[in-house]
Amino acid sequence: MRFITTFVSLAGILLLSALTMLAQKPSFEYSLAPSLQVGAFELRKTRDLRTSRWHVEILRGGSVLFRSSNGAKTADDLLFASFPLLGGDQKQIVIEEYTGDVFCCTYNYVLRTGDSLDVLYSSTQYPVGFGLVPEDFNGDGVYELVTTLTRFDNFLNLPHDVSPATRVVFRYDAKAGRYVVGNREFAGGILEDVEKDKETVEELRAQRKAGAAPKGAWQSQYTGAVLNVALAYIYSGRQQDGWIYLLGKYDLDDREVVITNLRYYLMRCPIFRSIYSDLNPVRRTGVRSNE
Repeated sequence: MRFITTFVSLAGILLLSALTMLAQKPSFEYSLAPSLQVGAFELRKTRDLRTSRWHVEILRGGSVLFRSSNGAKTADDLLFASFPLLGGDQKQIVIEEYTGDVFCCTYNYVLRTGDSLDVLYSSTQYPVGFGLVPEDFNGDGVYELVTTLTRFDNFLNLPHDVSPATRVVFRYDAKAGRYVVGNREFAGGILEDVEKDKETVEELRAQRKAGAAPKGAWQSQYTGAVLNVALAYIYSGRQQDGWIYLLGKYDLDDREVVITNLRYYLMRCPIFRSIYSDLNPVRRTGVRSNE
């Protein structure tokens, strides 16, 4: 009886501790405010009178140390926040800049404050967009950055709403002092919806079997759905599984065109090249044996 009481008490303490840690976990939220003070640094929104576009500037002692590069149409299209991405008490600066164009483009920056202002991440270096969300996948207190691959938006003239939208995860590399591509290390985040996406593919195949013509809207939906699954595997580090799925499911007349263009896009994608050092598998994929 004493053992049971002790066990229940210990379980209660562990549960309370877990709930306390969960309650203490900071929540990320952008601000629409015109300015923000982070330590000795001031963030402000400023309008370029020559271009009429709005930018975020970071100043210290009256000197401008950083200016977002693309500019937004309105001040409300600029967002910023301070958040402890790297754990501890010190907060980093997160900026989001929406250019105001249809489906494009959103740029994000992460900067570390201290004795100097250091850029830890800039989405301008990668084909990513549509916002950024911090996620602590492994619970170590250091947040990963989750965004969306834009490399295949409107791929082969696919409409935006059916274009493949693969997640990209950036992890903080303490040795490099910046965020780097972390898709292999956090593959679970890339593949989170892959089973649901497979169901979409099967639903579309059932529609074709029932008499839906493989042209127009259906074909665009099917191409995008199959690519969504294949690219999730490819960009999670499981390239072979991605190609097996694509070659097994994609049986439309433009199959060779899709494969050829997919190889071309992948080999020129900096995120893909960060995941794979050997490009020979993608060079060989889809090539007939007599070529």
